Amino acid sequence: MRFLVLGASGQLGREFCDYLQQKHMDFKAYSSSALDITDAVKLDEEIAYQRPSVIINCAAFTQVDKAEDDQFTAFKINHIAVRNLARACKKYNTKLIHFSTDYVYPGMEDDRFHHAKGYKEDHRKDPLNAYGESKLLGENEILASGCDHIILRVSWLCGKYGKNFVKTMIDLGIKGTDLRVVNDQWGSPTFTSDLVRNTIRMIQEEVNGIFNYTSDGLITWCDLAREALSMASVETKIEGVPSEEYVTRAIRPKFSKLNTDKIKSLNEIRIPDWKDGLRQLIDELAI
Repeated sequence: MRFLVLGASGQLGREFCDYLQQKHMDFKAYSSSALDITDAVKLDEEIAYQRPSVIINCAAFTQVDKAEDDQFTAFKINHIAVRNLARACKKYNTKLIHFSTDYVYPGMEDDRFHHAKGYKEDHRKDPLNAYGESKLLGENEILASGCDHIILRVSWLCGKYGKNFVKTMIDLGIKGTDLRVVNDQWGSPTFTSDLVRNTIRMIQEEVNGIFNYTSDGLITWCDLAREALSMASVETKIEGVPSEEYVTRAIRPKFSKLNTDKIKSLNEIRIPDWKDGLRQLIDELAI
């Protein structure tokens, strides 16, 4: 089985490359600058030449606030490029692994009470911002193409590489910065090392379809910040604040918990509690 990893320089792409290398699997990795997936001709040529069994697409425009002001680029990468990938995968009988987001769901505050276990895969889609809309259109292109695929919707992605919330909070805490973190946005983190292992298992088991993936538990960003700093033995002041006091360019969901019953029904898939996943990440960071 031969893999192509796209977006290999990002936090999730680097995690996949580490895992595939450690397991001595056959793969070729591309940073976004090495292979422009928005160029349908070049992408088709490369896939035709490499003839991979599986493409793992970690390339994405993930700057949620910037997507509001640069919607052209956000949709070009998250929508049009995914259409290019899906059509090429269909053409060359290649399986496509694609990562989407909790932001495709409505994210309404009351949903925390109406959907206590989180949004199921077939729940109504109604993105609150341009980023979520661009990711939803990308999903739709994969479904329309008819290619063999796994779409994994993840939330609050955190890992040892790149920039993410946990690393930012710890870095600020070490500097002695007082933190003000929203305490009215509910969800759960997805940890990259755990996500990578289970994704490879799903590929090996020839699974296909759309799945939600996140750790067990329901918390706020403030809860996650406090626990991360505690586990890292970093002391600083943390104040929980409502979203209205932390104004962002893009609207954020008040509730974005993902229901993982579907993926847990698969063989060999084990999803950790958020505290267990966080502890593993803190250990990996070796703070």
